[in-house]
Amino acid sequence: MKKLTQYEKGFLEGIIDGEGCISLYKPKSGYACIKPEFTIGNKNIRLLKKVKNIIKGGTIQYAVNRNKKYKKFYNLKISPNIMRYILPQLKLIEKEHKRKLMLKILPILQDRHQWGRWNKNYRVTELLNYYKEFYRDRRNHE
Repeated sequence: MKKLTQYEKGFLEGIIDGEGCISLYKPKSGYACIKPEFTIGNKNIRLLKKVKNIIKGGTIQYAVNRNKKYKKFYNLKISPNIMRYILPQLKLIEKEHKRKLMLKILPILQDRHQWGRWNKNYRVTELLNYYKEFYRDRRNHE
């Protein structure tokens, strides 16, 4: 994948800091399965299409809005592979702590499967510690 231009970096940094959500999903069961999630939500589908064009991927979905007085809302879902390409090139302000942690988490998640089986070296404890740190109060880390 290509390196982002200064314009593209600035554009993405502003959109992600303002409209993006970098998070981890962990099922309530005791199973050590953590999934990275990266979405950008907005009412303007043209904006999301522009982001999708810059990052060369992602899926735009209509978000169900329960309150009828609000306009349509869309989410651009970004895969872990695209996260690995984009996040190292950006510097965020509000979401910088989560960006840095996600960059530590993504390689662990990539190594978890080997030839369709669980890798014996999968670092579950380390991953769960990152998960706890991910949702700890951000002020403790700045």
